[in-house]
Amino acid sequence: MARAPAYTERSPAPIAQWEWAALGAVAVAALVVRLYAIDRIPAVVVHDECDNLVNVYQILHGKGPGFFGLDWKPQPAASVHLFSIATRASRSLFSLRLVPALLSVVALLPFYLLLRQAVRAPAALLAAWLLAADIWYLHFSRVGWDNVFMCVPVTAAAFCVHAGVRTRRVRSFIWAGVWSACGAYGYPAGRLILPAVLATALAALAVERGGRQRLAAGAVVATATALLLFAAQLPVIFNDWQYFQRRTRFVYVLGGENQTRPAQEKVGIVLANFGRKALQLFAEQIPLPKVEESPDRYVRVDDGAFTRATAAMIIGGLLISITSVRWFSETWHWWIFLLIPFAGTQALTIGSLNGARGIIFVPIVYLFVGLTLQQVWQVSRRWGRAGAAIVVGGALTLSVWTTVQYFRWVQSPELVQALQPAIPVNEFPLWRDRVFQWTRDNEGFYNLVMWEADKRQMIDAHQ
Repeated sequence: MARAPAYTERSPAPIAQWEWAALGAVAVAALVVRLYAIDRIPAVVVHDECDNLVNVYQILHGKGPGFFGLDWKPQPAASVHLFSIATRASRSLFSLRLVPALLSVVALLPFYLLLRQAVRAPAALLAAWLLAADIWYLHFSRVGWDNVFMCVPVTAAAFCVHAGVRTRRVRSFIWAGVWSACGAYGYPAGRLILPAVLATALAALAVERGGRQRLAAGAVVATATALLLFAAQLPVIFNDWQYFQRRTRFVYVLGGENQTRPAQEKVGIVLANFGRKALQLFAEQIPLPKVEESPDRYVRVDDGAFTRATAAMIIGGLLISITSVRWFSETWHWWIFLLIPFAGTQALTIGSLNGARGIIFVPIVYLFVGLTLQQVWQVSRRWGRAGAAIVVGGALTLSVWTTVQYFRWVQSPELVQALQPAIPVNEFPLWRDRVFQWTRDNEGFYNLVMWEADKRQMIDAHQ
């Protein structure tokens, strides 16, 4: 692997006005794809969406978890409070699914800014659009899950710490700490953002010949900022630690019978898990595990997490990054933000490749797509505008194909079955009204088993 040379202070790459306009067009197009029939496709409201709404309705009635409380998963309740903002305006399914749709588009901005530091505008714009149209990413952008929320802080933190390493400006590290705290307030994978920020700063400190004190100070400032902003959540977590860790304990690969294994065997289990899921990331088929995990709810297990063309570009970017001193010096921090979330969400967890836990690193993976596109763009320029048109046309064709494939997959009987337990979208108004009333008049939690019982009573009453 090529070694990163010593750092020199550099300001972030300037963004031209036409780039902002082009990125805005990408964002608008991405939003249109997300909002198309979002209240009808997927055709079922999955139980996670329903459970999120139960917490949201409790919040609207003044009974739900506080902002610094824990939601039903359990995780910090900030995400369901974010859902509640849209739900105050409308209790439609559209308002619930609008939140992840919007945030998945917002994530394109820090993604673009981060990628733009290494590649030119055309490659960065095409990569941003391909990310927006990616099947895995698009799926989590159109369902009322909060997993995709983490794509905003992970890309923003990566950009900020990269800027801090380049410029030695403390404010960049402060912002990296802010985004790390935002990640910690969300889906559990977001807790891996701060370790990635610290690892980036420490790696830079190890190879830097000058400005080491400012880098060390940046690492301290980022950590202090994140902890300070997350401090209000800590008492609730520590007071109910067993409940907070419930989900983590369930999916931890070294739990259960593996707890008693020798340390050497545990290391082997984690490394084998890492290698197996790394291969599944690029495989055409993902095996269904025997444990209570359902990867087919989140990614296409029969056609691969990524399309074959996308997988080829990812692998190409990975190889370019590690075989060139120049490119490795520009992209080494991408590896940190890929490997730490991948290890934390996949190598340390049971089952096959899990798209719900892994959505956090999908934008990072697409940075390497941008690196491949940069090489292709440079070669295409030898043929002038015709070469550029071929590259743009190829990327647009791929994006159309992935979008069409997404809508076919998400409406397939196999995925609808995998998303169970769920309720049909045409049943949602009845469910919503019943749950809104129940959460107003009762304490506790309303689940889909209770709904099925209530629905049978309603059917019997009308007969």
